[in-house]
Amino acid sequence: MELAPQTLTAPLIHNILSQLPSHQTVVTGRTGIKLILQAIKEELNGVFLLPAYLCSSVLQTFQEEKIEIAFYNINSDLSLDLMHLIKQVENLSPQGIFFINYFGFPVAKKVKEALLNLKKQCWLIEDCVQGSLVEATHPVVGKIGHFSLTSFRKYLPLPDGGLVINNTQHTLAYLPAILSKFVRYRLFGKFLRYEFIHHYLNSSELEEIYLNLFAAAERELDTQTPMQGMSEISQDLLKRLNLSDAMERRRSNFLSILQAFTETPKLQSLGVPLIAQLPEGVSPLVFPLRVREKKRDQLRHQLQSQNVFCPIHWHLPQEVQVTEFPEAHQISKEILSLPIDQRYTKDDMNSLIDQLLIAYQNI
Repeated sequence: MELAPQTLTAPLIHNILSQLPSHQTVVTGRTGIKLILQAIKEELNGVFLLPAYLCSSVLQTFQEEKIEIAFYNINSDLSLDLMHLIKQVENLSPQGIFFINYFGFPVAKKVKEALLNLKKQCWLIEDCVQGSLVEATHPVVGKIGHFSLTSFRKYLPLPDGGLVINNTQHTLAYLPAILSKFVRYRLFGKFLRYEFIHHYLNSSELEEIYLNLFAAAERELDTQTPMQGMSEISQDLLKRLNLSDAMERRRSNFLSILQAFTETPKLQSLGVPLIAQLPEGVSPLVFPLRVREKKRDQLRHQLQSQNVFCPIHWHLPQEVQVTEFPEAHQISKEILSLPIDQRYTKDDMNSLIDQLLIAYQNI
């Protein structure tokens, strides 16, 4: 008996999902990529183009499916280098193009038009894993690709979960919801982290345990991409979240930091915002900053000493050669992602700005 794809029924996003032709849950974003590749693999007999600025987890799925890849360039502001992409298409005649809406921001209008034109001759996979696909009634991303995907765990307090949007006649394989090791590690780690932060159990032992659980979860993913649907626990948690409120908080926090950089010369000396505008409908994942004068790692260390933890999106995989893509590597060396998620208020953003200035003075 053929099983129907696992879909979401969370009432807070039902209106959005009802507009979609077909969708299926996945446990992680990389699961979604692999699910898509498996659905079209029989039609692939050439190279797939990927952006030079990406994380290693994207590469993992193509490598597991033994699909040949090549890269196209990304500009200094993370916009897609359209001239280089077109050149790669002309030279390589790719079977597919994978592109990313970085930090929840859609590609520029001219890029969208070019991609829609390229869609006539090759597969397009649109990566929306960093937000803006399900938070708004009319999403600003996810409208270009034959397939698009997101990863709820990147921007919501869930141990796992994501979504693949299928705009084709191809059938996606059924993925059962399994409470795997990865999900259990993430779930237990989140419980312990909550105790650590909210109940003031400021114990180095407790901190070490939950950090080890998160690390163990990532090792599970890095070993092999899990082919499972979103866990029932995360589906239930999703039903209780107000995604619209989360989006508005993220937008407000982003604008607070952007305004501070606009008005504060010392912050301008520290770094340059990678994205200096906030279009309607965008639910930004973080506030991406390019730190000046090769001081990114020093600044990050100083912020950690103040209990401000800023991720790096991303350390580039070795397959992206620095000689061929120097700009992507330069961004990777300078980028720092300032936290702006829905847990934080305007007062928290003001505090973050103060901590940035203190850290800057100490480097």
